[in-house]
Amino acid sequence: MCLQYADTLMALADSGFWVLCPAISFEFSIAEWVLKSVVAVDWAMAKGQFSKIMLGGHSGGGPVALSSGYILAQRKLTEVSAFVLQHPGAVSSLNVPGCASHTRSQDKASCERFFPADMLGHLKGPILVTCGTFCGVTKAQNSNFFHGFSCNKAHGSGTCLQTWAPPSASPLVVAQAGANRTVPAEDMLQNGWQFEGSESWRRRDAAQNEPGVVTCEEGYCTNGPWLQNPSDCMIDTVCEDVFNTFVRPTHPIAPPLGEGVLYKHCGEHEFSVMGPYGWKQEGLPAVRPFLKAAATGDKKEMTTMQGIDGQEQTCWMQKRPGDSSLKLESMDQAKMRYMSLSDHSPWVSATDKVEVVIAVIA
Repeated sequence: MCLQYADTLMALADSGFWVLCPAISFEFSIAEWVLKSVVAVDWAMAKGQFSKIMLGGHSGGGPVALSSGYILAQRKLTEVSAFVLQHPGAVSSLNVPGCASHTRSQDKASCERFFPADMLGHLKGPILVTCGTFCGVTKAQNSNFFHGFSCNKAHGSGTCLQTWAPPSASPLVVAQAGANRTVPAEDMLQNGWQFEGSESWRRRDAAQNEPGVVTCEEGYCTNGPWLQNPSDCMIDTVCEDVFNTFVRPTHPIAPPLGEGVLYKHCGEHEFSVMGPYGWKQEGLPAVRPFLKAAATGDKKEMTTMQGIDGQEQTCWMQKRPGDSSLKLESMDQAKMRYMSLSDHSPWVSATDKVEVVIAVIA
C-alpha cells in the first residue's frame, strides 16, 4: 500500500521530486505489477516535462522496477535514469533475469516477457540496492515470518533434513511492553509522530529466546540456507546475492550499464522501509542522497551516505506474526498498528555496521 511508504514519499516530494505511487490490486499478476509503473510513467510524461525518470520498489517491487525500466526502453517511451531497490527479493524461479529457464519456473510466460536474460543490459541508470541483516546478526526466530520460511515442502528424492540445529548465538535484548506504552527507541519519537502518555522501558535478558532446534513435519525439509543466513528476516534477500543478481550478474546474464550502490545495514525487511522509521533508517541516509546525485549528476550528494560507512547502527522491529504490525489503522491516513498506544507487542533490536559499496559496472 502506498500509504505505508508515505513518510518517505512525502519527504522526497518535499526535496523537490515529483513523486507518483501507482497502486496495484490485492490479487495482482506480474503483468499488472510491471505495467502499472509503465502506464504511470507514460501518464506523468503526458502531464509535464521531466528531465529525469527514476523508478523504485520494495521487496518484490525492486526487481519489478527494473523490469518496468526494461519495458519502457523496449517501447522507446523513455530511458530511466536511476533505480532504487529496497530489500529486493531475488527469486530465481520468478523475478530474476532468465527465470524462464529455471527448472521450476513459477510463471514461464511472465519470465520470458518481463525478465528475459538480457533485461539488465538494456538499463543504463545507476542502481541503489538497500538490504538488511537484522535476523542475520540475531536469529532466524526473530523473523515475523519464521513459521512460513523455516520449512519447505520436499521436492524429489534429494537430501532432506527434517531437523536443523543452529550454532550458538549471543543473548538478545528484548524490549518488553510494561503497563504503559513501550517505545522502541528515543529516536523513533523524532520521526513524524508522537506517542501520548508516559512511556516505560524495561529490558530483560532473553536467554529463553535463543535459537532452538527446528524440526519439520513429514513431507517438509528444513530451509537450511535461510536458517543459516536469514538476512533481513525475509527469504531470498541476502545482501551480496541480490546485489550480484541485479547489479553484478555473471555470464551469460548481461550487466546493467551504470553504477551500482549497495547500502547494507542492520534493518529488517519491512520496518526499515515503511513508515516514519523507514524514512529514518533508509530514506534519509541512502535513498534521498542517491536520487539527488542521480538527478543532478553531482556525486557530492553521496557524501553523507559514504560518510556513515563503517558506523555501528541499531535497528528495531516489533515482534508480531506476519505483516500485522504494519496494518493501516484506517485507509485515509499513514498510521500503522505499531504506532498505536494500544499495541503492547515487544520490540527487538539488532546492531551491525553500515556498509556502503559503490561498484562501477561500465
